[in-house]
Amino acid sequence: MHLADYPLIFLTALAIPLLVDRTLNHRIFSANLRHKIILGGWIWLLYAVCHEMISGTLFGIWYTDEVRHNFIARGIMDLIARGKWNEVWAFAEPGNSAWQLYLAFLYSFTRISNTGSTIINMFFAFWGGL
Repeated sequence: MHLADYPLIFLTALAIPLLVDRTLNHRIFSANLRHKIILGGWIWLLYAVCHEMISGTLFGIWYTDEVRHNFIARGIMDLIARGKWNEVWAFAEPGNSAWQLYLAFLYSFTRISNTGSTIINMFFAFWGGL
């Protein structure tokens, strides 16, 4: 993890209860249910932070396609840094290459690590699930 990931963890942990309370504010959603959903979001955040250790050590699932996407995204970052925009935009097509381009922009402009991108994507998935 990089230093840039820590504020992201803090902000995400704060945003989860706000998001749940604003999204599930109808009376059919009890406070108890909202608290359980918030707890689930925090557990998901914990998994996003510790996913390499949990998946690898506990479940024996070491790096899957995450390593490949991260490797290619770091290569695209290099192209961005050198200003080779024609080569960068060649990745702007549907599928894995678009995902790798997204990661490259995230890494280039925020300086977060792979864990940080996992946290951001976890938050979007959590929000979409509400």
